[in-house]
Amino acid sequence: MQYSNDPNQGYEDGAGYDDNGFDDNWDADEAPQDQPDDGYNQYDEQYDQGGNQYDDQYYQQDNQGEGYVADDQYDNTQPAEDDVFSNLIYQMQDNDPTLLRASFFDMRIGDIGAEDIAAALEHGPNTNVILLDCGQNDITDKGFEVLLLAIGASRIRHLWLRDNYMGPSSAVILADMLAHNQSLVELSVGKNQISSTGAADIASALRENNTLTALWMYSNEIGDDGAAALGDVLSQNQGLTELYLGNNAITEDGARSLAYPLLNGNTTLRSLELNRNQIGNGGGSALAHSVKSNPNLTNLSLRRCGIRLLGAQALIEAAHSQGSGLLKLDLRENNLTEDELAMCEQQIDRLMHQSGGRACTIMLRSVQKERSYNDGDMERGPLLKGSGRRGKGDDDDDRHELYDDVYSMLFLAPANGRVVLFSIFTYILKTLLFTFVSIDLFSNGYEGNQLNIPSGISPTVRGAQFFMVLVLVAMQEDLMSSLALANVRYDPAILKAYPGATKTKWILASILRLFDGIYALGINFCILIQASDVLGMFLNFAALHFLGSVDNVSFHLALDGYLGDHIESIAKAATETTLPMIQEGIWRSFDTMAFVVVYLACLIAWCVLTVMQMNGDFACQSFDAYLGSEQFGNIQPELLAGIYIQSGDRKDRINGRASYMQDVARVNNKGVFAYCERDSVWGLIITEDDNNKVDPCEYQLYSGDASEEFDVTAITDWYYRSLDNGSVLPATDFSLSCINLN
Repeated sequence: MQYSNDPNQGYEDGAGYDDNGFDDNWDADEAPQDQPDDGYNQYDEQYDQGGNQYDDQYYQQDNQGEGYVADDQYDNTQPAEDDVFSNLIYQMQDNDPTLLRASFFDMRIGDIGAEDIAAALEHGPNTNVILLDCGQNDITDKGFEVLLLAIGASRIRHLWLRDNYMGPSSAVILADMLAHNQSLVELSVGKNQISSTGAADIASALRENNTLTALWMYSNEIGDDGAAALGDVLSQNQGLTELYLGNNAITEDGARSLAYPLLNGNTTLRSLELNRNQIGNGGGSALAHSVKSNPNLTNLSLRRCGIRLLGAQALIEAAHSQGSGLLKLDLRENNLTEDELAMCEQQIDRLMHQSGGRACTIMLRSVQKERSYNDGDMERGPLLKGSGRRGKGDDDDDRHELYDDVYSMLFLAPANGRVVLFSIFTYILKTLLFTFVSIDLFSNGYEGNQLNIPSGISPTVRGAQFFMVLVLVAMQEDLMSSLALANVRYDPAILKAYPGATKTKWILASILRLFDGIYALGINFCILIQASDVLGMFLNFAALHFLGSVDNVSFHLALDGYLGDHIESIAKAATETTLPMIQEGIWRSFDTMAFVVVYLACLIAWCVLTVMQMNGDFACQSFDAYLGSEQFGNIQPELLAGIYIQSGDRKDRINGRASYMQDVARVNNKGVFAYCERDSVWGLIITEDDNNKVDPCEYQLYSGDASEEFDVTAITDWYYRSLDNGSVLPATDFSLSCINLN
């Protein structure tokens, strides 16, 4: 026989393939050697006149999910079933050369009738019957025990035993028959009671049988164990081209078992049907992985398989991959929402463009939308990343990708959905974390130095700050994204794919992203100007970069599926969607100009603050010194205590640090606090000269261990030193308190 020109005959009409899959045009190559080809044509003419009529396409799933039912009933003019049964038995016993198809379908003959058929087959061992249909006849294991032994010795090529009561024990006999039979090419045992045990026996027989090309085993409760047994044999069997396993309680594990041989070893299977098995996204993804590199599988039906958006998208992408031979993919009735269906259709659009219109029919809806792909102009609208421009002159330069962040998810998601709540929550969380940091940064500020900028820093730190200004601007991802999206135009066409992607939400998402970036830039700038050492500055930047990536972490959690399929689907959509760019005027280069402006603004602010720092504006202007009551050498604490005022001019600085002179009316024996660079200490010098003429290393009171501290009031440990013999004594009752008098 030969199949219809459509390799997927019966695929479009319901949830499965035709149960037989052949038409009335018999191929001469399949005629018995002693029978001329015109005998088939003669039989075809007789076949349609009565007696042995039956529907060649009788088996498809019903719409109510009750299994597989007959498409059409027999003609009311056909003879009574007893007469038809008897006539067929007589023809078989007489070895009638015109009897090629013997259909006992739905005659309810039971085990007794099965035994009669077996006897007729044994009586006429050279029978010309090549198709035997015993479907829907209430045959049990008792009848099959006799019938299958007789069929094994016959030349039957197409055997239909669906909708009976074949159990595991009959499956053992069937398996033994298959292991030794060299004529059977198609076998239908759907809607029986084979179970996983019987499926394993049949699978074992297929290791020896490479003649059988099509096997229908739907509605047999074979489960994952049965699927695993069949998957195991598919790696070795090189005869089976069609396998129908719908409605068999197969889950993700079973689907993985069937997917493995498609990726490793099997080169013959063309059609695989797993309708009404809850394989889910995991099973769908496993099959997608196999389909992607299998050039032989042409038809895959996964209707009502509990596959959600991610599994569907994986299968769609695999179907359009270069290594796939898939021609038809059925994903109908998988409970995809309207938005998710739109995403899948948009993905198909993109893949069709990328593959140059590769012919793969993908069914997503029960009533399939007509979709055409032409080389001419197409309606402009939102595209997926990498798909290029719609229409003539393909060019990716006139479209811009959405950024992979929660703000893109906020834009695409339905306004009242949990994705919006998730995005807003992430934004609030990030803002709160930055607020906590800012409170800590400004908590030690005081009047005249609210930013808590150090009174001075080393040239090494200042040089590092200069170069880090550019780095801190560039590392603000949200700010840079906002600047880049400023020359992107909102396109109402995106509403076709994402009804929630309104212009209001586009503006809202853009404002939140911009505010996030500006806030983060401000915090980072404060960290920069508060730095007093290079390593500490870098460590603080690293910590802030981590906080700045909170929204990115949230996005990738969503993208990886940790927050549910729906949120994951929106995240995936954000990675694939583009919008048109503004082409006119300065907007084309607005992002570059805006970046330069922001950088120059930060650089100018840093320069101003640095000059102020070098002028001592952030050092303590004055402090109150208390030296205790104990006299040491020529130091008289009561005379040296009191207010010390910073020298007002930068030229009066000693070693780059401010010096402080005692504010007293007397001329002799004034105290001066200054920095000795030789010993790296602050010291108190008693002098009669102006403070800019003193030797800062002739100190009698000093700050102990070497230190590069610029703020003298920050030092707590002080020591007396004798200028005569160099003896040292801790100053136990000593304090400097900044009072910042002007």
